Amino acid sequence: MKLLSFFIGAHLAHSASEENEMHPNTKTVVAKTWDEKEETTEFWRSFTQTTLRKNAQKENNKSKAKNAILLIGDGMGVPTVSAGRILDNGEAHVSNMDSLDFSGLIKTYNVDQMTPDSAGTATAYLCGVKGRANTLGVNAAVVKRDCSNIQGNTVDSVLEKAKQSGKSVGIVTTTYMQHASPAAAYSKTAYRGWYSDKSMAEDEDLINDDCEDISMQLFKASPNIDVIFGGGKKYLEERNDGNNFTQAWIEDEQVNIVFNKDELEKIDLADGKRLIGFFSDSHLEYELDRLSKTNQPSLEKMTEVAIKKLSANPNGYYLFVEGGKIDHGHHAATPFRALHEWIAFDKAVGKAIELTNKNETLISVSADHSHVFTFGGYAPRGASLFGLGADFVDTYDNESVFVIGYGNGPGFDDYLDVNIENGRIPDIKRTWPTAQQTDSETHAGEDVPIFASGPWAHLLTGVNEQTLVADVAEFALCIGNYANEEHCSSGEELARASIAIWLSIILYFH
Repeated sequence: MKLLSFFIGAHLAHSASEENEMHPNTKTVVAKTWDEKEETTEFWRSFTQTTLRKNAQKENNKSKAKNAILLIGDGMGVPTVSAGRILDNGEAHVSNMDSLDFSGLIKTYNVDQMTPDSAGTATAYLCGVKGRANTLGVNAAVVKRDCSNIQGNTVDSVLEKAKQSGKSVGIVTTTYMQHASPAAAYSKTAYRGWYSDKSMAEDEDLINDDCEDISMQLFKASPNIDVIFGGGKKYLEERNDGNNFTQAWIEDEQVNIVFNKDELEKIDLADGKRLIGFFSDSHLEYELDRLSKTNQPSLEKMTEVAIKKLSANPNGYYLFVEGGKIDHGHHAATPFRALHEWIAFDKAVGKAIELTNKNETLISVSADHSHVFTFGGYAPRGASLFGLGADFVDTYDNESVFVIGYGNGPGFDDYLDVNIENGRIPDIKRTWPTAQQTDSETHAGEDVPIFASGPWAHLLTGVNEQTLVADVAEFALCIGNYANEEHCSSGEELARASIAIWLSIILYFH
């Protein structure tokens, strides 16, 4: 009996030790940062019942969409959405994208890569076809840097199909306009990095030069794009062929072109001209730097102007908006910048919601891919995301842990021997410590979120391939492969058809 008791006691002690290792005790004293109502059963019962009844009232809108807006937060994985929400206004905050009616998950892999790049993913969500990494507007028969079989393997984007159907279209980004995400809307190329003919000439790995550089394709496509806002002006001007596309647009009487926020705010949106804005030679600045150092417009302002301009078309519009520098902030392992870019992106989402009628406009918000970014460390509620987590009783090196972490990136070597005891943390605007040293923090391969409201938004619930994002927009707008669906006969069209039938009957019997 004593022996049995010994083994039972030893087993329980071992189990307790394992439990402490998995869920260690902490010395952190948590100060209240929440409303005391949250400590009651009644609060959560009432809150949850209200949410349930609100969700139960949501209806699937199966009418034809007049407009569609796709907003992509480049690199915006689920951890970025959650951390951005907390930074913006706390753990319980409901962001603009959170407020949309439906949500789901999107698979992001490229045909040839588990962990995707932004070119192959953009081809998926803008063209409805998955391609290889680093290629744009083509299917997977086209191999990186090899243009020999471009012909016959290109795919049209939703933007191109929307324009062909009589809608106005626009592209807004905080990156180069020639960068992977926006470029998939108009270009067909075997390599995302061929921003200009100079880029192609300098590429020693180019196999066949039958492709046109992306800036040339942008210029040729521009008569069919009503709004173009972004950066990358240098690739329009610093060319081997002597062309200066910026100057050509300045001289075009059908184009209004602007170069800063002040000019954008003064533009006449009712003049019927195409509107082009190039606000930087390179990418636009991070939001935190834009506010103090530049005369560049915010993503929210560019989105607002684009919607107001495109809304003049009675046939509707398709708009692509990218918050591209979330991705840049993560690649540099600078979460402070990345998460403030997310907040700026969410403001653009809010502006799109504000300026549209969800009964006639499909709004979809998603990402191309995620990043190896996370946060945890048993941080107490209300703690700084950029501070330290719980003060553990026992750790490997007797130091606290960071709330934010990166699986890899440029910050490992910089902080390898830095003692963070007593609450010393990095400058929040600098590179963050990472678990592995790499020149640039990498993308991640997990699914990304999608949020949607408006006609046929419910089709984006569940777990789906990234190609569905493009097809739902086409389906809702009744363009491309979905021009003759049952819902494409709107009430107005049905009324006209009914009148025509009745007139025919009256004339027949007259």
